[in-house]
Amino acid sequence: MVVVSCVSSSLSVANATGGVASKSLSVAVSAVPTSATSTTVPAKNVKTVKPVKPKNKNVAGAITVNVPVTAAGSTGASITTSVVVLPVEITGLISVCANKSTSLLRDTADNSCSTSSEVKVEWLDTGISPKICVNNNNREMALAQDGKCATKNSAIADVTANKQILACTDAKTGVLRYQASGVCGTKTEPVTWLLKDQGVARNVSDAVKTDGIQIISLVNFGTTNAPSNSVTTSPAINTSPVTSTTTTIATAVPNATTTTTVALHASGSFAGYFGGTCPDGSGTPWYWGSDGTARAGGCSAAASIAPIITTATPTAVSAITTTAVTTTVAPVSPGTPATPTVVRGSNQITVSVTAGTGGTPASYTVSASPQVSGVTRTCTVIGASGSCIVTGLIDGTEYTFTASATNSSGTSSESIASISIYPMTVPGTPQPTTGIAGNSRVTLSFAANSGDAATTYAKSTQWNAFYSTAIDGTYSSSACVAITGYGLTSGSCTVSPLTNGTPYFFKIKALNSSGTSSLSSASSSVTPNGPGTPTIGIATVVSATSVTVACTAPSYEGDATITSYTATSSPGGKTGILNSPTCSSAITVIGLTSGTVYKFSVKATSSIGTSAASAFSNSVTPATLTCAQGGTCIVGNTGPGGGLVFYVASDFTSTGSDCNTTCKYLEAAPVGWGNGISVITGETTGTSTADPILFWCSNTTTLRNATTKTAIGDGRPNTATGTEAGWATCTSGAMYQAELYAGGGKTDWHMPSFNELGQMFNQKTLISTNLCCYTASTEVGATLNKHFNMADGGSGWVFKSGAYYLRPIRAFG
Repeated sequence: MVVVSCVSSSLSVANATGGVASKSLSVAVSAVPTSATSTTVPAKNVKTVKPVKPKNKNVAGAITVNVPVTAAGSTGASITTSVVVLPVEITGLISVCANKSTSLLRDTADNSCSTSSEVKVEWLDTGISPKICVNNNNREMALAQDGKCATKNSAIADVTANKQILACTDAKTGVLRYQASGVCGTKTEPVTWLLKDQGVARNVSDAVKTDGIQIISLVNFGTTNAPSNSVTTSPAINTSPVTSTTTTIATAVPNATTTTTVALHASGSFAGYFGGTCPDGSGTPWYWGSDGTARAGGCSAAASIAPIITTATPTAVSAITTTAVTTTVAPVSPGTPATPTVVRGSNQITVSVTAGTGGTPASYTVSASPQVSGVTRTCTVIGASGSCIVTGLIDGTEYTFTASATNSSGTSSESIASISIYPMTVPGTPQPTTGIAGNSRVTLSFAANSGDAATTYAKSTQWNAFYSTAIDGTYSSSACVAITGYGLTSGSCTVSPLTNGTPYFFKIKALNSSGTSSLSSASSSVTPNGPGTPTIGIATVVSATSVTVACTAPSYEGDATITSYTATSSPGGKTGILNSPTCSSAITVIGLTSGTVYKFSVKATSSIGTSAASAFSNSVTPATLTCAQGGTCIVGNTGPGGGLVFYVASDFTSTGSDCNTTCKYLEAAPVGWGNGISVITGETTGTSTADPILFWCSNTTTLRNATTKTAIGDGRPNTATGTEAGWATCTSGAMYQAELYAGGGKTDWHMPSFNELGQMFNQKTLISTNLCCYTASTEVGATLNKHFNMADGGSGWVFKSGAYYLRPIRAFG
């Protein structure tokens, strides 16, 4: 008995009008006979079906073919079998015609399209295909160009809930029309197409639905290399220490080989011409995309023919025979090993080896040179590669190492010697260090662990110092690094920069070629003994080329008295020196460049050394100063207090003023200075254009000063001081208001003396004082004081109890 599982080596497929389109198919046929004899397979009985003239080439009539069959275990003779091939639906190829100008779709009635006006459009039944446009007026269906509909009254066909679109084919013209109702006309549109997901098409005519029609899908097996008889042989040379190998000989007997040929539209293949006109008169060329959608290309694109892809089915194997074969081959002696690599340790070296050419080593012998007490120190590696440790070596002594390889066939020659290396023991924890203080530094002395062998320090040793401001705090690495030579176990180094006046603690550790010791215990505290760092003050521009810098002496002077302070500019490095144990006076720095922005730092110096620099001052820009900024003044300039300069002279003294003994100028408060000030009964407050009218003082019967003072410079002491017994402080009046005024942020304004009023009269137009009369701070007695008539220059004395005009003034240098 023979069982046939699949059909058809070639078949003809009926097209829409009953024509035949040739298709190449293939099947795999397996036969399992009860004996090696020829067998005839009877045809399968099929229910008679009324012939139907299908409108799609996917449906074929039944045909008969001969299938060659080779039985397993036979000598290869063919068994000729008659098989009835049933009508089939080819799951794969859909074919319609599309108008070149309108893209209108028509069923391929005779498996061909009009060459003058149409092009055949085919796509695979893969679930992805060209999108279809539906005309809203006549339901005609057209191919969407690049996923879009060409006309305004068309739209992509709707997909119903079951993901299907019904298209009806006109019986006369073959034009496809969209049918939303799901039913086609029985006379004019008898053939139905079912478009799944906008493109997967199957003919669903009654012929396919009729009982007895067996649907057989085309199966693409892909390309698979068939197995063949093969034999694996033993190696020609045995590089292993094992002397025998086992191989397998496999024999495969093929049953049958078949081929499947399917026409496919590969990505990039030519799809046809649709609409538009290129220079050569053709329409715009379209090509199949990787997603199965046809897309328009450029006019210059070259057409290509859809490829024919041929794949082979795997060969069935009826039997496999396996045979074990043992072959004995003599191993090869190992070649000279590679140069060994080495790693140092304490009184020992670790040596690593690898094989050279030739046979595989079973072991290695590693030898050290020179000998130790007349004995060569060795170690052994087991295996094809690895490492071992040569012990019993002397720390600090240089050694090289060689290796030889061995297997059952013999021993190789010695390898090239390794690099020279010496074993070494890691240093023990050093002894606690001691320190000597200096200016911003401490010099440390250190020594090795007393229990270390001398060979631990046979080579060079590096020592590193660490410091902290707390004995149990975090220790920071310093730049204190010392290198001691062969055999030296102690040394010294300096830790800097440190802060003078701050106690420090120190630890040390040692490092040699084998490793690093742990940190020593902490030292006793050591305090750097140079001068402390001064505190920076305000930098002030003096002129276009000079600046003064203020500072404050440090709280820690060190082990010697500070003798000077140095201010340094940045940029430029210009300096100024103040020779003083304190920084009570500003330091003047000259030689600066006008218009350049500077900042300054200050250092203190003693016999021990110079302190660290202070922080930087505020930034200043030397330039020619205005009178208000402290530069040279002339009459009429605005002074630092915001008043008008009315008097210029060489130095004069104004005790109590900021300038004190170096005063050069007098400025008068501007008009309106007393606008709105509080006054008592009998007084008149000032306005924006007039000075206030005030009593001399709240105390009008007591002598304020022992003697009368009238000179330039006397106004400030007249106003600010009182020396006579019984003198009382003023709580109102001109004396009180002059002292209270603080124009320009200055607090040394005062009531003018008699002579200072005279200078104001000389500049009365400038300072707008042309009234009678202005009161002076100069007293005549306990109840009298001087005054000045700014209108005519008259002067004399008046009672303190009278009310007169006041204009405060101030002196500056």
